[in-house]
Amino acid sequence: MEALKASAVLPYLRSCKKESEKAIDGELQGEIPKWLKGSLIRIGSGLLEVGPDRYNHVFDGLALMHKFCFEDGRVTYRNRFLRSDSYKKNMKANRIVVTEIHATPGIP
Repeated sequence: MEALKASAVLPYLRSCKKESEKAIDGELQGEIPKWLKGSLIRIGSGLLEVGPDRYNHVFDGLALMHKFCFEDGRVTYRNRFLRSDSYKKNMKANRIVVTEIHATPGIP
């Protein structure tokens, strides 16, 4: 049997390559109460690769914001990368140039 990639087993090791420009309708299993209305915002590591480089620790990855909106028994999803100084510098260079706190040195 072929060995599984770590990212297939551990979803937090996946790297999000693309933001969702438009809200995506959720596929529900079960039911969301009609009275539930509002947004859930979550932020965490989302981009683990920049150009040819890969972050050495999951906490070093560039931040991805997730937004789940609930209304009338429906849920939608959007995401967006946090436009931090690290994000801007790394994207401009198309590689990791900013040293991160846990285990990833920047390449000068």
